Amino acid sequence: MMKQFDLSRFWLTLKTDNVLQWKASLRLTLGMAFALTTIYVVNSLTYSDSLGENRFYTYLNTCWGLTLFCFIFFMGIGGCFMASNMKTKQQRIAFLSLPSSNLEKFLSRFLWCTVGFFLFFCVAMVIADLLRAVFCLSVHGNACGSILVYHFKMLGMASFNDPNGNFEMEIVYAVIMVTSVALYSHSVYLLGGVFFRKFNWILTTVVCYAVSPFLALLNYYVDIEPVVKSDGLTTMAYIVTSVCLLLTVFNYWASYRLFCRSQVICNKIVNI
Repeated sequence: MMKQFDLSRFWLTLKTDNVLQWKASLRLTLGMAFALTTIYVVNSLTYSDSLGENRFYTYLNTCWGLTLFCFIFFMGIGGCFMASNMKTKQQRIAFLSLPSSNLEKFLSRFLWCTVGFFLFFCVAMVIADLLRAVFCLSVHGNACGSILVYHFKMLGMASFNDPNGNFEMEIVYAVIMVTSVALYSHSVYLLGGVFFRKFNWILTTVVCYAVSPFLALLNYYVDIEPVVKSDGLTTMAYIVTSVCLLLTVFNYWASYRLFCRSQVICNKIVNI
């Protein structure tokens, strides 16, 4: 069995897996585009002309917020598609028999579930924005601007400064904390995607909800409020970021160990 990581072999594995998964990639892209188009079209029917000149800004701002929510949602559950290329016995044989190490196979799937999903969403966003513009032009007689242009405009306005123009370190702490939570969420769904064979993201979500009462109980007995109050958001950011990063590393490691145990013949519910 190949155990050492080889870059050339990894690149071939990555290309082979993407070629085999082109139908799944296309379905995901069209599914995301359909979801975004539906959101944009429904919102275009709800904005009122009584808002005057602000109606376009209100519409674009609402669609932009919903687009960010969809992006977080799709990227989060993207980890559940980690083993989507091994649903059938034939698919498992084809993938597991590739002349590459477990690490190379794992990384190729990991990139498909992260970078791949990011690219799928970007393409879906372009398609949805074009379809939305056509719909608004035919129904309202106006394309109502462009969500893509508005998105880049909002990104250009992003700043770590307060309203007075002073650099605000707490904003940096907040961004780091939110990023660490997002990584932890992705690692949880990645672990669920490797462990469960069917209904991955649904079962992973159910498990998360089942565990949440125990976390609430732990929070009740471990009171960090006095510590947080002593230094505000800084202490909270350190605590949340540290815990999330540790759990994220553990989940990714556990996902890899479970992935290495993938077999051609396995349980109907779990991938072991």
